[in-house]
Amino acid sequence: MYQITGDASWAVLAWKGVQQNFIDFAASDPTFGGENNARVIVDIWIDTYDWIYTNLTTQQKTQFRTTLDSLIDYIFLKSSSGCCTFNTYDSWPIRTTDNDVLLHDYFALLKWYVASGDESTYIHDRYLANSSMNIGGFTSANASFPAPPGGKCANGCFLDQQGWSPLLSPNLRTAVAAMFQYYYPGGGSWYPSGYMLEGVQSRVAYDWAALYSALGTDYFPEVGDTILKFAMKMVMMTTNDGQWMYRWSDDEVGYGGQTALYNTLGVMAATTSWFTTDVRQQYIWFLMSQLLANNPGMEPYDEFFFAFQYTPSFPGQSIAAATAAGNLTLGEFGWDMEGLGSYHTGWTAQDSTFFFEFEVNCILSLFFFSF
Repeated sequence: MYQITGDASWAVLAWKGVQQNFIDFAASDPTFGGENNARVIVDIWIDTYDWIYTNLTTQQKTQFRTTLDSLIDYIFLKSSSGCCTFNTYDSWPIRTTDNDVLLHDYFALLKWYVASGDESTYIHDRYLANSSMNIGGFTSANASFPAPPGGKCANGCFLDQQGWSPLLSPNLRTAVAAMFQYYYPGGGSWYPSGYMLEGVQSRVAYDWAALYSALGTDYFPEVGDTILKFAMKMVMMTTNDGQWMYRWSDDEVGYGGQTALYNTLGVMAATTSWFTTDVRQQYIWFLMSQLLANNPGMEPYDEFFFAFQYTPSFPGQSIAAATAAGNLTLGEFGWDMEGLGSYHTGWTAQDSTFFFEFEVNCILSLFFFSF
């Protein structure tokens, strides 16, 4: 709210929350509520530091930075698993086979370096300049990955047989590249859960855009395109009237997820539009207009409004017109926890939508749904 309105009272209120819920909490619990909680909250506090920075005193900045440095150290150095344990599913909180954890931690570290590097060399010296930390830093020189087999599972099933784990070495930068370039585009599951999907999607889009904007260079060129690919998958898993969405990942959504879907699609379209123009952004806007028309009382989250403060207005390009012209496929299939697919006979109110899935964990089964 401080960023949106410029009203300093919001920054003052935010600092009270920082003092009580982060700085004082860390003083009483150096584990920050446990390993799983630590990796979740780190992104939130880094963003807060950056957003209210101009209203903080020198002493408040120092307190904030010291606590955030401690949080980073706990995640990367002091947790029970130790530093950056690759190829181990339960290596909390750097779980390289649970991608939302890895993406949260890696991008949080780089963002904190960008946010604090002009005042402190702590993150640079301890992590980025220290090759033994296996971070990888900022580089767009990604590894070359072989063509993957289809039907991967992000929760560890058949992990070694599929040859996924070795791709996560030798550092976190390579692991991120593998997720975007090998795992997801090759048909493997990427985002781990429907309940977490909306948050992970938005965080990845924001983190990528924040680093791109701050540094003026896209050090993660594989991210922007994959964000739009995944957004289009979400479009294709929605009925043509925008009334119902079958599934994001391993959780069914149905009628209850329109607001989260609207928010997530908006953030992904907005952040990518800051750097490039792509027709997929127009298709996303078109579906969002249908979602809003179906539920005009929905209340998107605050991050949605922040993104759109800096986003040009898109008219939206009709998906119906694009499919009729042969510019957009009517069907889509991919392995996403379970093999999910859809087919639209068209995108008008008179058309039907079919959804299907292959269960790949143990038993092969096929389901059809039509509307």
